[in-house]
Amino acid sequence: MEPPPGVTSSFPPPPHYYRLYASDETSLPPPALPADGAGITCMYGRSTVEVLPTLDVPLVDPAQPDFNHTAALKKLNQSLLYSFLELVDTLLFAPSQTSQKTKDIETILYNMHHLYNTFRPHQARQTLLVMLEDQIARRTEAVRKLNTAFEQARSQLLDLT
Repeated sequence: MEPPPGVTSSFPPPPHYYRLYASDETSLPPPALPADGAGITCMYGRSTVEVLPTLDVPLVDPAQPDFNHTAALKKLNQSLLYSFLELVDTLLFAPSQTSQKTKDIETILYNMHHLYNTFRPHQARQTLLVMLEDQIARRTEAVRKLNTAFEQARSQLLDLT
C-alpha cells in the first residue's frame, strides 16, 4: 500500500535548531537565559517564577528574633478551640451571625498553616542530614567488610607461601 500523497513521514521533521548540535558535547551552545529572569516550562507553558497569592489575612510574623514557634502554635490551637466553641454557641442561639466566627477560625487556620510552612526548610535540612548519616553508616559498613575480606585474603595468601 502506498502512502497518501504529501505524506513523507509519520513523524514531524526535527526543529530547525538541531543543526546547532554536533555529536561532541563541546560544540553545544549554552541555553539562552530568559530576559526578565522568568522561564517558561516546556510542557505546560507556565512561568517558572512562583508568585504566592495574597491571602488578605493578618499573618503571624515568625521573623522576629525572639519568636517562639511552639508557644505561638499552642496559643493558636487554644484560640482555635475557643473560636470553635463560640461558633457552636453562635449556631445554637444566633445562626445568622456565624460569618464573623467562621472568618476568625479561617484566620487562625491560615496562621497555623503559615507557621507550619516556616518549618519546611528546617524539615528538609533534617531529612537530608538523616539521609547523609545513613549513607555514611552504609559506606562505613561496606569499607569495614572490604577490609575484613582483604585481611582474610591476605592471611590466606601468606599461608600459601
